[in-house]
Amino acid sequence: MKTNSNFSIPRLARFIRFDFMSNLRSYIFRISLIAIIMLLCMILGSIFISGNSFNSGEQYISTISSIASTAFVITIMVSLSLIFEPMKTVGGRINHLMLPASKAEKFVGRLLISTIGIAVAFIMALLVAECVRNVTLLSFGSKYSDVLGFYFPGIMANMADSLNPAFAVVSIHIFNLSAFLLGGALWYNYSFVKTLCVQTILGLFFFIVAGLLSFVVAALLDKLATFDLEFINALYYGIIWAAIAAMWIGAYQLYRHASIINRRFIFKQ
Repeated sequence: MKTNSNFSIPRLARFIRFDFMSNLRSYIFRISLIAIIMLLCMILGSIFISGNSFNSGEQYISTISSIASTAFVITIMVSLSLIFEPMKTVGGRINHLMLPASKAEKFVGRLLISTIGIAVAFIMALLVAECVRNVTLLSFGSKYSDVLGFYFPGIMANMADSLNPAFAVVSIHIFNLSAFLLGGALWYNYSFVKTLCVQTILGLFFFIVAGLLSFVVAALLDKLATFDLEFINALYYGIIWAAIAAMWIGAYQLYRHASIINRRFIFKQ
């Protein structure tokens, strides 16, 4: 089926709605899994924190918000690595590629689902887990009364405060997430594991290279001192953001040229 190459917001909305309804069971399972994991962390946290702090409520908020922040980042990474999961089978590729929407609309639609959609789902799962935690602790009577209470607003506030707006931190996070986006476009199956393995190998390689170069840098330290540090800093971030742009473009190009036929070698699905 030939689709219109022009980008259309109504068609994008229809695609997102169709994707959501088609994969509803999978989305419910994943949201439930997140809620169960967070619920276990919350209940265990309540049990261990109860009675061990002058203000157990504040200690609980601090502990759970830290765990939730880490879980949120991991969830987004996994979600981006699964951005093209509907295409992991031949039948899935046929159904996906034949949908009445352009490649750009499908790419943006899946990207929105894998980022904003999963972020909203994570927050809702956290809310449900906090409500169930209180009901569960109430069944124990007054034993854990010092950690009973609806602390969801405090957890969300702490998570928001922990966000570091520093340009360096944001750049590294976006670089890391972009790598999983590219991995999701390269591999439809086990993309998270494959991307993580590649990241680890490349990380070790650059660590070794950086270690070897450190001797050269130490020998040329006096000469390097004459360099403009602002220029070096700008060059570093220029490389980072150029790599980010390359990964986004690469991911889109891989998706745009996707076909029903399996890929070969390491890209085989």
